[in-house]
Amino acid sequence: MEHPISATLHIVPEVVQAYRALYTIVYDGAAATPSTIHGAEKLQAFLTQLQVPAHDIATIMTQLHAGMSYVLDLPHIDRDTVTGLLLA
Repeated sequence: MEHPISATLHIVPEVVQAYRALYTIVYDGAAATPSTIHGAEKLQAFLTQLQVPAHDIATIMTQLHAGMSYVLDLPHIDRDTVTGLLLA
């Protein structure tokens, strides 16, 4: 299995209860998967499926609620898993 040089998920609050997510992954080249996640519950469920610890999810949600963005480092999670969850 090929290991990425970097893999990040950028989450930005867009409008009330909508979050823009951009998953970027770099091997030899770069790829990006944009998505919009509607609702805090869906975002929390998505983060849970990515195995983000509950205390980190609480921190992320607090930061997003305050209007700030958040970046997760995800090199340990398979690209197909992340993109599949984003596009579901």
